[in-house]
Amino acid sequence: MKSEAKLGDWEIRRLGKIATRRGRGSIFLSTILYPLSSVHYSLFAKLKGGMMKKVLLAFVFILSACAGVYTTVEILPDRIRTVKVETFTNKTVLYGVEDRLYQKIVDKFLADGRLIPQKENADAHLIGEIKKYELIPLSFDENSVVEQYKLWLEAGFKFIDAQTGKVLYEEEYIPIDVRFHPPGSTVPGIQIQTETEAQEEAIEELASEIVYNILRYK
Repeated sequence: MKSEAKLGDWEIRRLGKIATRRGRGSIFLSTILYPLSSVHYSLFAKLKGGMMKKVLLAFVFILSACAGVYTTVEILPDRIRTVKVETFTNKTVLYGVEDRLYQKIVDKFLADGRLIPQKENADAHLIGEIKKYELIPLSFDENSVVEQYKLWLEAGFKFIDAQTGKVLYEEEYIPIDVRFHPPGSTVPGIQIQTETEAQEEAIEELASEIVYNILRYK
């Protein structure tokens, strides 16, 4: 029996997760996107992969506009094959976070292979800003010693066509929330992390979000 086309489960659920994190108004978008992952469309079965992707992205763009998801979205031209990753501007007190993020972004592009990092004459430029770093105590023991922290990291970026100067993709707000129990925590059965380890986890997740958001339109 001929199988029907099914929208990418992982990709749609990822979009729903990202939309949900945008805040008020985005629940509508995530509510629409999540059910789509389990719905089969016979119409899409007649479309080639590229056309299917364009239809899906157009649908997401329309819903995003309705739900208040503030991003600039365009399917990346085929000629965009290389990217110059600029070191993000660091507006936080966390020294060196911009260099750590830069290396992780470059490594992820290299591992994927669809966009190759290149320092000169690249087809596109990736610029951005690390806007906020906070370490917030969440819970304390009976001696007022912190048992759990929330590490909060915020950034935004633009992906720019080097030939035209046009912004192909933009995210003004990417929040990263990492919860961890520091050394000395007495909560039974938990994994202990230092602040440095939690920073690495947050930077890793931020790099993944940035690269994913760009490559899903490639």
